[in-house]
Amino acid sequence: MELIARTLRGLEWVSAAEIERRFPDARRIRMGNREVTFEYDGPAAALLRLQTVDDLFVVISRIDDVGATKGAVARLAQRVRGLDWDEALHRLSAARTAPDEFFFDVVASIEGDHRYSRFDVENAVGEQVAPLWGATHLARTAEGLSSSERPDVTVRLFVKQGAAVVAVRLSAAPLHRRPYKHDTAPGTLHPPAAAALVAIAGMRAETRAFDPFCGDGTIAIEAGLQHPGIAFHASDLDPARVENTRRNAARAGVEIDTGIEDAARIPWDRRGPGAVVITNPPWNNAVRAAGGVSDSLDVVWRSARPALRGGRLCVLADAKLDIPTRLAHLGYRRGFSTRIRLAGRVTSLILTGVQGDDRPELPHDLGEWRRRAIDARVVGPEGL
Repeated sequence: MELIARTLRGLEWVSAAEIERRFPDARRIRMGNREVTFEYDGPAAALLRLQTVDDLFVVISRIDDVGATKGAVARLAQRVRGLDWDEALHRLSAARTAPDEFFFDVVASIEGDHRYSRFDVENAVGEQVAPLWGATHLARTAEGLSSSERPDVTVRLFVKQGAAVVAVRLSAAPLHRRPYKHDTAPGTLHPPAAAALVAIAGMRAETRAFDPFCGDGTIAIEAGLQHPGIAFHASDLDPARVENTRRNAARAGVEIDTGIEDAARIPWDRRGPGAVVITNPPWNNAVRAAGGVSDSLDVVWRSARPALRGGRLCVLADAKLDIPTRLAHLGYRRGFSTRIRLAGRVTSLILTGVQGDDRPELPHDLGEWRRRAIDARVVGPEGL
């Protein structure tokens, strides 16, 4: 079975490492722009537990010589109609079962110079596949789906360089839509980004971890899912966000110690040494910094140093905040930094430790996959 895992831009190597670690039988793991392709013949339902992957598709077929003119759309749709769609549902059933009568949509991405839109392709293909499946196609426009119904199955077309890859989403909804994450507010963190942050921080089940800007608890919950039983204290100045953390954690089946705290006034000297602080501070965009950090985050980085002796700090923040420079000025020793694209913004991801400690390094498997990504020019030395 050939699969396509869609990822965040700049973190393809983290997803490749997770696939290899979770599924030692996976073969031909390859990275591309925002995707990792691989082959795997084991239990398909287990694939749905991937945490750093945005979305996951099983490949049905490849179609060459697609064409770039308006007339190519009808020809492509006819060729898609000729594929084995019963086999497509059979591959899907290895992970889950679609209802007897179901709704489906078609999502297309188009790269290169073509004289048609994604909606032309999506609706033409949907009309051809619907009678073969005996299912209802949910047509799509620039405003969204034409129906309030949710699709049970999604057909995905990747059109680029004159060819099309036809695939079906393995899960009912994109993997980044976590079932636990019902209680949210503006600025909530993308779960695969949080899972990647946890992996890069090199956390273990015995790690004592803290997030002083926990928001809706995404980082703490993803850490608990990766390392059951981890001791994690999540706090925030906003009581409503702390309550969101509690509710989401309960839904995920993860135990988290929570508190309502101003990050500038946390007694860090009582929480170290050897701690891991892993956080996504306010970007002053969807959420503005408040309390003791309303003028600067520096007070947190300065006061947290006693807890971080023998530990590490891992931060995800808008690149415009220039966190790496601020940390260097405050006596931190950078171990790793990269830039990714998150919510349309260039974002810094930093792993650092206190001056005088050993330089923190990426876990070995992540370091190897990052080197491969750089060699393959999937990312540059600074990311993206």
